[in-house]
Amino acid sequence: MQSLLDGNGELGGIPAKVDGLFSQAYTANARIHTNSWGPTIPGLPYTSGNAGAEIDNFIKEHPDMLICFAAGNEGIDVDQNGVVNFMQIGKYAAAKNCLTVGASENYRPEQSVLYRAFADYRAEPLRTDKTANDSMGMAAFSNRGPSQEGRIKPDIVAPGTCILSTRSARAADRGDWGRSEDPSYMYKGGTSIACPLVAGGCALIRQALKKQKPEPSAAPVKALLINGAVELRGQYLPSEAGRSPNFSSGWGRVNLAESIAMAKFDEESEATVGCLEGEALRDTGFAEKEINNNEEGKTLKVTLVWTDLPGALLQNCLALSVTVGDNVRRGNPTSDRKNNVEQVVWSAIPMEKVVIKVEVKHLLRIHGEQDFALVWKLS
Repeated sequence: MQSLLDGNGELGGIPAKVDGLFSQAYTANARIHTNSWGPTIPGLPYTSGNAGAEIDNFIKEHPDMLICFAAGNEGIDVDQNGVVNFMQIGKYAAAKNCLTVGASENYRPEQSVLYRAFADYRAEPLRTDKTANDSMGMAAFSNRGPSQEGRIKPDIVAPGTCILSTRSARAADRGDWGRSEDPSYMYKGGTSIACPLVAGGCALIRQALKKQKPEPSAAPVKALLINGAVELRGQYLPSEAGRSPNFSSGWGRVNLAESIAMAKFDEESEATVGCLEGEALRDTGFAEKEINNNEEGKTLKVTLVWTDLPGALLQNCLALSVTVGDNVRRGNPTSDRKNNVEQVVWSAIPMEKVVIKVEVKHLLRIHGEQDFALVWKLS
């Protein structure tokens, strides 16, 4: 536990260089760091205060440390047209190598809290919508992407409304998110609640990996979380989330059981489910993974994650592709090489050999190298 608060209860304890915060935790043997704090000014660029670069550089130099950041709760409808505005995620949460977590809705329909209690939502469907009546819906207040640099953020979402949690004896319960019948518990909400839920899930994923490898890096943990996520359908027409990836729910809502089921380092040459930490690729190098698909109509989902060098844009660029017979599909076909996460989802695959390929597009330094993590499931 680390506190950033000053004597007035404000965030006056943020160090001048945030990598000092992570170094302290790393030295104490923490390998997952969850951060439910950040600026209340939405959409600040990655370069604001050099914070994004410090986060990316720390993870690059400490590849077994996963740093999570809440996406923020400044989701607003400036136009009052019932649609939450985009390009709100920034600064810390815009870092490439961190895991940025947004909030979806919990399902507690008995709670009558409306979104307009937290922001000036005057247009439908936001004005009269309950905060916890559709688990396939986005929380209205959750900051949307993309980042100013065009990255898909958040990476993932998790329930962040009407979450029942333990209550300190010194904590006032104003009932903002509903009333608990047990005074030892209270309801809270926000991406600051969703983020530690995800961090706890990451700890379980890492625990599963540690059974096979003592010190797994953060990249396969992040890749497993994303590959296991379910598409957040959305609750409005048109959808406020929808097909993954998107700038509201990222690669979807956490499904921890699915992610842990894939936490198997590849031991068989043609395993239909698993993950790997790939050897570092150099110059025009590539790596391939082959799967023998012996049944028609299966679905392949594969996610590539790499820990990039600090910089507002991609410094080292890898590319994911899948070949089945004469057909090829590429990761993030509309993202224009802005993300160090790529994914291919291919349904109704014909009964032919599947070849997953990770290749170098460019490296910042001549004769440089870039490692990566890959997770796949054919089912």
